Amino acid sequence: MGIKLKSIAESIINNGIKMLVYGEAGQGKTVLGATADAPTLIISAESGLLSLNQNAEALRKKGSPTFRPEKCKVVEISTLEELKEVYDHLENNKTEFEWIVLDSITEIAEVVLSDAFEKSKDPRVVYPELVSKMTKILKSFRDLECYHMIMISKQQRITDDLTGITSYIPAMPGNQLPQQIPHLFDIVGCLRTAKDEEGNVFTYLQAVKDNQYACKDRSGLLTAMEPPSLAMIYKKIYGENENVNNELKKRREIENLSVDDQTNVGKIPMSKADEIAIKNMGIRACE
Repeated sequence: MGIKLKSIAESIINNGIKMLVYGEAGQGKTVLGATADAPTLIISAESGLLSLNQNAEALRKKGSPTFRPEKCKVVEISTLEELKEVYDHLENNKTEFEWIVLDSITEIAEVVLSDAFEKSKDPRVVYPELVSKMTKILKSFRDLECYHMIMISKQQRITDDLTGITSYIPAMPGNQLPQQIPHLFDIVGCLRTAKDEEGNVFTYLQAVKDNQYACKDRSGLLTAMEPPSLAMIYKKIYGENENVNNELKKRREIENLSVDDQTNVGKIPMSKADEIAIKNMGIRACE
């Protein structure tokens, strides 16, 4: 079988946004998952959905301008088997949702760890299995084509024994996973709060690394203080070019066709201007 080559434009369209968001309890991580202003599936592995039942208009005025819970569906899971069922559904039904939110990968890792300890009580066996299995799970969801994928994590505080400096990273069991999982994503952001000049508390997404918070942005377009809105982050990364979401929708439709039907459809047409714009975005992301 020959290798399959893709243009930068095709790769960006197929991949979508892949982002990890972490933060303290109560910072609005679950609420952020409902701000894409587009069909969204929230996969909930923890009992923390009450925040989605807030007054939408009040929350939009408070600081989440694109909070649209009416555009979201929720599936609650408690086992790895249920998670696999959701994955299979998403793989085989790509016209239903544009955004997928996995909330939270910390809870999923705890389930994996518990299952591993049932098979062996030896930490030397259990924790390598945890790293291997969680990496496989995260990569499988991340690599689902035609979706924007957001994964939510709790926050972990660590203190350097030598310097005494406190820093914050995504919370995962064990020592290796917290260090490894940020490498799996294009964007790693931390939800934080601050006060404006009048003393009002507001929430923002930090997407730039500093001495305390582990963040990154491969697009190079996000800042240290972004509004807590997936829709606004999308527009900042892709600009006003709506072709990206339109092409994602078309590709989701083709993914649902049979192999023969896909062959008959052929390549999705793209205007030269749109292709150049998307290639330019890819060049910025690679720099």
